[in-house]
Amino acid sequence: MKRWMMTGALAVCLLASGAASARHFPPVPCPPGPPAPPAPQYQTVRRAVCEWVPVTVTKEVKEVVCVPVTTTEQRVEAYCELVTETVPVTRVVHRTEFARQRQKVCVVKPVTRMVERAYPVCVPVTRTEKRTYQVATPVVRTEERQRPVTYFETVPVTKTMQVTCYTPVAVQVPVAPPAGCGCGPCAAVCGAVATCYRMVPTSTAVSYTEYQCVPRTTVQKYQVQV
Repeated sequence: MKRWMMTGALAVCLLASGAASARHFPPVPCPPGPPAPPAPQYQTVRRAVCEWVPVTVTKEVKEVVCVPVTTTEQRVEAYCELVTETVPVTRVVHRTEFARQRQKVCVVKPVTRMVERAYPVCVPVTRTEKRTYQVATPVVRTEERQRPVTYFETVPVTKTMQVTCYTPVAVQVPVAPPAGCGCGPCAAVCGAVATCYRMVPTSTAVSYTEYQCVPRTTVQKYQVQV
């Protein structure tokens, strides 16, 4: 409503100013518009807010469960059984019948006649010619050749080897007095020394002769028929 009032006031002002300008009168001032709305003011207000909190509760609920029960029933079923039956059927069959008829047939008959013809024939002519040809005659000659021949020769070789033998060596051994005798009546035995022989290994270099096969290469001459 206020908007329509403001629009009407503006239209009146425009008409008045246009009429004044047309009649050369001073312009008429426009009426004052509606007062400006007050500025919004914010304030803090306490309000109660309702919140929904989920609560878990265990309850016993009855459920309907269908349990299958198997029973034996007698039912009547209809089924088709194949029955074979011989039924006479009439059908049309084409049969071939042979009949004798006279027909004209074109036959080619060969006609033989004697015709004299001439043809060339090659007749061989024999004559005696004297020809010369080369014959290779082998000439044998004796040629002396040489070849290397390898043989083995038995050669004596002197070698030395270490031979170990046992040699008796005299060793002085003290004689022990009889047990319980001391140096009384057996004084002649006290401090006596006996000679024993001990076998000591001794290594000696011994020379011996060994025969070895040594290869020898010589040049052999022989005759060849070439």
